[in-house]
Amino acid sequence: MLSAYARGRRVGDAERLFAGMPDRSMVSWTAMVSGYMQNGRHEEAVRTFLDMWDGAGVRPNELAVCSVLPACAALGALALGRKVERYARGRGMLRNVYVANALVEMYAKCGSIRRGWKVFRGMGTRRDLCSLNSMIMVFAVHGLWTEALALFHKLRGQNQMSLHLL
Repeated sequence: MLSAYARGRRVGDAERLFAGMPDRSMVSWTAMVSGYMQNGRHEEAVRTFLDMWDGAGVRPNELAVCSVLPACAALGALALGRKVERYARGRGMLRNVYVANALVEMYAKCGSIRRGWKVFRGMGTRRDLCSLNSMIMVFAVHGLWTEALALFHKLRGQNQMSLHLL
């Protein structure tokens, strides 16, 4: 129900339902973090994530991590994003392409190109089109157009992406 309310832009209803829950699971916490994020309520997404993680002692799963990282990016909360990365890395979550992509995007939007590049390189063969586009975008947005073009041509030459998909 929480996710349905959030998708329907009925965040207030989701909040009331969540507040009345006697026991909150990873699923309910993540639904709220994700719901806030989907509705552009970045501060609430971060606050709820921290309440879950620090307050309730519920350890975030990959979906929760993927939900909070865009909020960190939107708020410029680089310190929290780095803390989330350390947590995710320590639990092997960076093997998940969605977690790694969310980290690349977060670092890009927070201006930490070097960290985004490190995560991108660490993905190896797990990179997908989103990963590639994100890293090229990181370089381009930050004025590193020669690096963006070099990466584009290198990956195209390695047949890791198709021109018609970009």
